[in-house]
Amino acid sequence: MTLVTVYYTYKKHAAFGVLGMSEQLEVLAGERRCHQVERRQANFRSMVYALFMSRRKTQRRSNEAVCCYRDQYGPYMLTAALLLMLLCVLDSYFTLILIQYGASELNPLLAWALNKHVMFFFILKYVLTALCVLVAVVHKQFQVFGLKGYQVLIICILGYGILIQYQLSMLLPLLY
Repeated sequence: MTLVTVYYTYKKHAAFGVLGMSEQLEVLAGERRCHQVERRQANFRSMVYALFMSRRKTQRRSNEAVCCYRDQYGPYMLTAALLLMLLCVLDSYFTLILIQYGASELNPLLAWALNKHVMFFFILKYVLTALCVLVAVVHKQFQVFGLKGYQVLIICILGYGILIQYQLSMLLPLLY
């Protein structure tokens, strides 16, 4: 029982009269069904159900239409997230090739990571992108600054597409 539940139960059962708070709490604790197994405990079955058999694709209540979390996000969100991660890997690869030909990394954090080690640069870039994609997917229906999460993913895909095209336009004359 939480403290709030105890307080409201205490107020509800104020007819105990002369009993002190500790005695009343003992009486209330006796009313609780503590001998049963706790249903909310995580077990293997609940994890499998949450991962593979979840059903919430839309909001549960009509007032949750704008901001609600879902169990399933659909094939379009998965495709967008995977495409964005693939574009991140391509960007890293093309950046490393361009650096061999004399270009430089413009992002100061990634330039620092590149000076440390190439693999550290790649892992940092991938992890930061993956975290941003995760936040955008989970908040696909939440609106921030006039954009929803799935719209942010689409804008990022377009941005990465333009960046990859620019990198290829710099690489092709160098290779041929």
